[in-house]
Amino acid sequence: MMRTLFWSLGLACSMSLVFPQTLLETGFEPPEFSLGNLAGQSGWQAFHFSTPNTALVSDALAFSGLQSVRVVPVSGASSSWWWKPIGYNTGGSGYITVIWDMYLGAGTIQAAYGIDCYDPDGFRIAAMRVNNLNRVQLVQDNGFTTTIIDTGTIYPRNTWARFKLELNYSTGRFRLIMNNRELGSANLNSAADTIFADADIWVNNITGNANDFAHYDNFRVMASSAPLPGADLNGDGCVDDADLLIVLFAFGSTDPIADVNGDGVVDDADLLEVLFSFGQGC
Repeated sequence: MMRTLFWSLGLACSMSLVFPQTLLETGFEPPEFSLGNLAGQSGWQAFHFSTPNTALVSDALAFSGLQSVRVVPVSGASSSWWWKPIGYNTGGSGYITVIWDMYLGAGTIQAAYGIDCYDPDGFRIAAMRVNNLNRVQLVQDNGFTTTIIDTGTIYPRNTWARFKLELNYSTGRFRLIMNNRELGSANLNSAADTIFADADIWVNNITGNANDFAHYDNFRVMASSAPLPGADLNGDGCVDDADLLIVLFAFGSTDPIADVNGDGVVDDADLLEVLFSFGQGC
C-alpha cells in the first residue's frame, strides 16, 4: 500500500552515531500543544483517504501528564494518518525505533489503530495495528502487495500498553514489542528508500462507522546504531534512574510496562534486570 505524502524533507541526518539520537519526542503537552485538532500544531500534518477521521489533542485521558492525542472514527470515513516530518537518512544501516503508549476504548463497532512508517516517496516501510477484533498484527509491504501477519496476541481494550516498533535497516527486518515482550517480526519494504520520512498515527475505520476511540501518548522516534536496551522502560535510549524509579513505584503490581521480564509481576527480577543494565545506551 502506498500513501501520498505531503511533507518537506529538509536536511537528512547522518546515521554515524554511537548513542541513541532522539528524532521526535512529544507527550502532546502544553504549551507546545493546545486542545483541539492535532494537524497544524507543532508541524503535524494529516492525510485522509475519504471523509476525515479526527485526531484531537485532548485532556480526557493521558498515560502521563495532562494531554494525549484522541483519535475518533467518523461515520463514512476509511483511513487517516497524522505525522510530523522527520527525514532521517539511515544510510541503509542501524535502527529506527518508534515508541508510544496507546489506549483503545471499546465500542460495539471497532476500528483498527496503529503506527505506519513511510519513506519520502510514500512507500510504507513497516507498520503495525490492533485490528477491529483486538488482534495485534504486523503489516508488511513489498512495493506491490500488503501482507497482514497476526502475532497471536489479543490487545486488552480499556487499558494502556507501551509499544515499540523497531526497524533494523542492517538486516531489512522489523519487530514489534508490546509491554516488553516481542510479539513478532517481518521484512522491511525492500522497495522503500533508506530515508525514514515519518511515523504516522494511523486509524483504519474498517466498517466506516466505528464508535470507539484511541489515545496516543509519549510518542518518540529514536535512531541508534544498536537495539535500544530492553530495560529502557521510558524509551529515552538510556537505562538510568528514571527506569529504576518506574520499577520501584510499580513494585508488587502487575504493571506490564514495569514488568521487564514479562512474567506478570513487578518484583526483584525486574529490579535486577534494570540494575544489571544500568548505564546501557547512556
